[in-house]
Amino acid sequence: MNDNEQMTMDLGVPVERTEWSKWANPHRRAAQAQKFMERTGIQSIPDEFSWFSDVEESANNALSETFPEMELPTPEHYSELVDAFICFLGEYLTKFADAEWYDSPVKREDSIYENINPALRYRGSKDTTATELLQDILDHGRELDGRIFTSAMVISHELHLNSL
Repeated sequence: MNDNEQMTMDLGVPVERTEWSKWANPHRRAAQAQKFMERTGIQSIPDEFSWFSDVEESANNALSETFPEMELPTPEHYSELVDAFICFLGEYLTKFADAEWYDSPVKREDSIYENINPALRYRGSKDTTATELLQDILDHGRELDGRIFTSAMVISHELHLNSL
């Protein structure tokens, strides 16, 4: 039984799930993160912070195909792999930067998602929306000759260190 079915049974009335609750569902996010890991050869999120050096090249290649112009997608044009990458980053940062997801009311008009604005709240760092995080990764990736995954790991490492 899923949460929605349980709430319907407990309350006796159907409960409509919001766009945020659908997106933030831990099972959905984990499944999306798994899609990214399968695409790039990552076996699992490790127990200790990792650079994923064994799959760094394949992850960089997958992301260079996803972001050929190194630009943010619009809500109408983002792909399944973009969401999978964001979910992977969220799972990784939840574990290693003490982050938690929330639906940010700030800069909603800039979100790459149509009706939600996923953001991460960190201990030791400022909050960041998924769109801001992705923009930072792409900007830094340009400096690293298009190595977007490497950029994501550099930024994740900084956020991890800030959380200690």
